[in-house]
Amino acid sequence: MTETATGTPEMIKKSAGIIKKLRPAYSKILDFYEKIFTAQEKSAAKTEIKPAQLPEDIISIKAKEKFPLFNLSEFSVDVNSSRKLFKKICKIINKSENHMSSAAETIFAANENKKI
Repeated sequence: MTETATGTPEMIKKSAGIIKKLRPAYSKILDFYEKIFTAQEKSAAKTEIKPAQLPEDIISIKAKEKFPLFNLSEFSVDVNSSRKLFKKICKIINKSENHMSSAAETIFAANENKKI
C-alpha cells in the first residue's frame, strides 16, 4: 500500500505537535487522536485487499443506467487487519483513562468472548 503525504505516522506526529504548540489546551485530546490515527495508518500499510476489477463495458452500462458500480457484497475486506486494528483502538481508548475507557473494555471483552 502506498503512503499518502498526510497520512504517515511521522506526519501525524508532526501535525499534532504543531497544533499542540498553537493550542496547548488541546494537548490531551491531540495525544489521544495521534495514537488512533497512527494505529490506523500502520494498519492500512499492512492491509491486503485485492483491487476490484470491472470490465469497461460493464462500467459503461452501469454508469449509463445510474446503477452502483459495485454491490456492497463485492467489496473486499481484510478481516484480520480489521480485527487487529479494532483491538488496538480498544487498547488505546482503555489506556487513555477517560470516560470511554470502561466502554472500550466492555466492547473488547465482548469481542474476545465472541459475543459481537
